[in-house]
Amino acid sequence: MQKNLNALTIFVITCLLGHSSFAQEDAQAVAKEAEAPAELPGLEIDGRVFAESSAYAGTYSLIDSEAIELSGINDVEDLSGAVPGLHVTDTNGRSFGNVYTLRGIGNTPLFGTSGVVFYLDDVPQGDPSSINPALTDLNSIRVYRGPQGHLFGRNSSAGVVSMYSRKPGDARETQVDLTIGEYNTREYSIFTAAPMENGASYSFSLVHSERDGFVNNTTLGKHEDDRDHTGGRFNLYFKANDVIDVNVGIAVDKFDDGAQGFIGIVHPVTGLRNNNYFTNAANLAGSIKINRDQEWIKLTRKFDSGTLTSVTSRLNWELDPNVQDLDFMSLDFSAFGGMDHNMFSTIIQTQKTLTQEFRFEADTEGPLSWKAGLFYLDGEVNGTGTREFPIVFLSMRETQTTTHTIDEENLGAFASFEYAYNERTNLFGGLRWDRTEKTMNRSKTNILIASPADISLDKTDTQVTPSIGLTYDLNENTKWFAKSAIGHKPGGYSAYSDATTISYEDEKTWTTEIGVTLQPNDTLRMVLTAFWSEIEDYQFEKTFPLSLTNPLGTDYGIVNAEEVKGKGFEAEVVMQASENLILSGAFGLNDMTFEDHGAYNDNRVPFAPRYTLNLAAQYNAPGGYFGRMESRSVGDTYYDEENSTVMHQENYNVFNASIGMERNGFTIQVFGHNLGDERYYSNIAAISKSGNLIGGMAGSPRIFGISLSKKF
Repeated sequence: MQKNLNALTIFVITCLLGHSSFAQEDAQAVAKEAEAPAELPGLEIDGRVFAESSAYAGTYSLIDSEAIELSGINDVEDLSGAVPGLHVTDTNGRSFGNVYTLRGIGNTPLFGTSGVVFYLDDVPQGDPSSINPALTDLNSIRVYRGPQGHLFGRNSSAGVVSMYSRKPGDARETQVDLTIGEYNTREYSIFTAAPMENGASYSFSLVHSERDGFVNNTTLGKHEDDRDHTGGRFNLYFKANDVIDVNVGIAVDKFDDGAQGFIGIVHPVTGLRNNNYFTNAANLAGSIKINRDQEWIKLTRKFDSGTLTSVTSRLNWELDPNVQDLDFMSLDFSAFGGMDHNMFSTIIQTQKTLTQEFRFEADTEGPLSWKAGLFYLDGEVNGTGTREFPIVFLSMRETQTTTHTIDEENLGAFASFEYAYNERTNLFGGLRWDRTEKTMNRSKTNILIASPADISLDKTDTQVTPSIGLTYDLNENTKWFAKSAIGHKPGGYSAYSDATTISYEDEKTWTTEIGVTLQPNDTLRMVLTAFWSEIEDYQFEKTFPLSLTNPLGTDYGIVNAEEVKGKGFEAEVVMQASENLILSGAFGLNDMTFEDHGAYNDNRVPFAPRYTLNLAAQYNAPGGYFGRMESRSVGDTYYDEENSTVMHQENYNVFNASIGMERNGFTIQVFGHNLGDERYYSNIAAISKSGNLIGGMAGSPRIFGISLSKKF
């Protein structure tokens, strides 16, 4: 694998050095364009909020460039609730430990495979923890719900978030941005794109952002969760010959943050919730530092019979370290003759992933269209986790260190088709085959008690997942659609668990949906969808109770619930109220419960909110003025299988707004996020329920700011 990665890196550098000459532009034309008075275009509903896809033969949710900019979608957390059913459980760890769900189906925090797969310009963005959390220079975002293994290279049992970046045009374009706000928020960015000699073109972006923390640590006397990010991305586009288009790119990001803001949310004696959001008394300074780089090569070859696309990517992700205080207070009594009761953890982890996709899309003139492809993934995760804690009855402290290597190799083949049965009826579907092999080598050492034996395990999952559906055009304004698909997530191993719970089984999902797309006139469009899902061997993570094989109560890993069932409803509406005003709404209702899981039958599954709701109004006024108001609501959510009160987040609503003016190439925008200063937790996790150690990460408080932008 390393030889492949080195060869890929050398090829990228060679391509970059080989196309470094820039084309000349007409300076007078550029200056004339910059001096022209701004007149923002009227808004149109075509292609906004949702759209049809010939490959899917249904609908996907669409977030366009204006909504991305005016909503302040700069981070993956900002996608939560933006479209029906999409929820991001944010751990304030720059994606590390995040849970992404669509229709209640997703990943587990640490060890599971992606349920929702992220793409950027056809390049898979890694596993849940290694997804780039910074979203910059995006042109649009498409969200596909339900299993999509027959359409995309990397398998997805819950859905796909496909993002598209800004591309070079026919003339040089440069944009410089400055944002300042409360909590000493500062962001500086530049984006430039231009054509080059010999028909080549490029795009380049660089961003730096930082802010002070939200959480006040009363023991350390400072705000602990400061943030600092620097990142850049470069794309080169050129023609190798008359029929081959090439895109070579690289993205590099560095995150140098303070603590994650993990605070105690229950009283240590009574065990009752204390409504604490932004105060901590931990005596250990936490931190999370991540370096991430990704390189890719995309080749597109046109034939008379269709188009062949090859996408090769290499991802390197390093977490070094993640330091966490686990007791939320200072418990060192050694100066008074007692013992040190403090608990903390340190995690160092790396991930290297190589992917290769080949996809052929046929160019047909008859009623049948199709595409097919192959996908390969070779991944390696290396981690070291150290946990220090007291053993009170021995009056001694224990240090437990776990080192592990998890290798994954996945080979997939996929195909999809669409067939025009008659003028009104289209049939569509697809088939996917996957073979996934996982191996794990793990060593766990203790100081005070006997260390368990080293573990070496491997397993292989093979799965075939079909998809079938149809659309029916009732008339030119109404289209019905239905789809049924099987999704699959492979089994694997949990490195922080003991021998009896270290392995978990593959998860199988069957999702069916039926819906209607309506456009009664040119100013109103809507799509309504009902769905239901059945899941076998549902994967979720938990802390295991004390046992003979878990004498210290520190084991944590994935388990399977025999059966989970879900149902829900989704509605997306966009209305053009006037030439300059668009109103939109997106609602997703979800009821996902355990059906066969012992004492927890009928309980709701963790990390799946009851509903998501997004309401927005976007206005472009004459003279270059614009504005957007947006309300995002997330229904109540449980974070454990017991559905306990202390692990429950009630429904909450966040209201955002922005107004601005664009004139002579300058843009000024004033914004407010969480204007109601809503208090909520973006994640809740249990260190020890019996010890009343329940932690939460609070969502962002109210922030006002101003952005300045200049286009050249």
